[in-house]
Amino acid sequence: MSIDNISFAVGEWNKDAFEFINSKMANGFFDIIMPMARQPIIWVPLYVFFAALIFINFKKQALYIYIFAAATIFFSDQLSAHVLKVFFAHPRPCADYTMMGRIRMLVDCGPGFSFPSSHATNHFAFAVFIITLLGQKIKWLLPMLVFWAALVCFGQVYVGVHFPLDVIGGGLLGTIIGYWFGYFCRKAVFPITMENS
Repeated sequence: MSIDNISFAVGEWNKDAFEFINSKMANGFFDIIMPMARQPIIWVPLYVFFAALIFINFKKQALYIYIFAAATIFFSDQLSAHVLKVFFAHPRPCADYTMMGRIRMLVDCGPGFSFPSSHATNHFAFAVFIITLLGQKIKWLLPMLVFWAALVCFGQVYVGVHFPLDVIGGGLLGTIIGYWFGYFCRKAVFPITMENS
């Protein structure tokens, strides 16, 4: 099978998977929840919770962890939104003429390109950063944060602004970024002994 054939097959799967999530999985509950789940403002209480968790357990090192966390999000957002999207220049579903009549838009399409999803990159980068730092000590963080990041990714496809490969690529990129920033944070700040374990 040639590279062109593989590329075509992957592209067709991407569009079919998008249509399945965006249209065939449509229901009234998701129509309410998914547009909200992709909005960062909705998750402010979660960010505050993690900031408090870090401060309570790692008082002296908390400021350094906050700085690393902010750097993780900044780097992931800049790389995905301003470097890779421009490089790949892949259109969003609503801007892809081959998808006309196959899209159910729940939110504004938005400007810019599609691959990779910055929402997916940023949320997985933050999730994996926290897991890399605290996952061994606080076991419930891994399933909670992976579910949270995956929910945001699913929402991006469900509302019609990204293809599945956009969020898969963004999630993988965010995982790599989050792990490396978490790794370097551990080297710089750890070993940390939890004060209230």
